Amino acid sequence: FRRLREKDIRVVLNTGYNNATARDLLAKLHWEEGRDIDLLVTADQVAKPRPEADMILKAMADLDIVDAGTVGKIGDSVIDIEEGRSAACGLVLGITTGAHTREQLLGAQPDFVIDNLLEILALLDEMPGE
Repeated sequence: FRRLREKDIRVVLNTGYNNATARDLLAKLHWEEGRDIDLLVTADQVAKPRPEADMILKAMADLDIVDAGTVGKIGDSVIDIEEGRSAACGLVLGITTGAHTREQLLGAQPDFVIDNLLEILALLDEMPGE
């Protein structure tokens, strides 16, 4: 996350957990909003959960981002990929370190599937305009 933020890429975590549970998890990881991540958005902060785009749209509004094409969504489940597509994110990635297999993620048609978060840095370096 630090390396992304050094590249002026904002880091938002969004989760199906409620805010209290998500904040407990962040505390256990010793991650702080404003220091390690830019924003946390939880399912209980929006009207419609995944696969609807509400959590991504809230993050965009809170961070004054108007173009979903500049947003990347990374998730470990099919519903995460569907959320990114619902929000019209410019980059939608599946990651194999969680809920679903590579094959399941590919079935949801992400732009790429990665095996660990560090692959994001190389992928961004390869993208046009980066």
